[in-house]
Amino acid sequence: MKHVEEPGFACAHCVAKSGRQESPLDRVIARHPILQSVDVSVPPGWVQLLDVLADELESVGAPPLAQIKSKFGGLRIYFDGGLCAASDIVVRYEDLAAVTCENCGSRGAFRHVRKGWLSTLCMGCGQ
Repeated sequence: MKHVEEPGFACAHCVAKSGRQESPLDRVIARHPILQSVDVSVPPGWVQLLDVLADELESVGAPPLAQIKSKFGGLRIYFDGGLCAASDIVVRYEDLAAVTCENCGSRGAFRHVRKGWLSTLCMGCGQ
């Protein structure tokens, strides 16, 4: 897999290859089999959401995931094989991420942080 790390994001596969210290995202991925063969790149403020999402997906026997990432200030979750019974769970967590600060996990909102770039940030992190 090819991974592109951006500042503030933790791509677990790249972290493991580089020998850096394990991040909170690494620990969440290690605890959830559904995340272990997936390209996961989410900001630190959404790691707790990812942990609870993975619990729910595993409890309903969701199909394999293809990718989980941040895009246009929102959480994007893709399955191998398209829509499934777990799509309601995914929509709920995408909606939660849309009001959760990417940096700290506090209540946030969409903000233009630089030309053409959207992020979900709280008032403190958005300044």
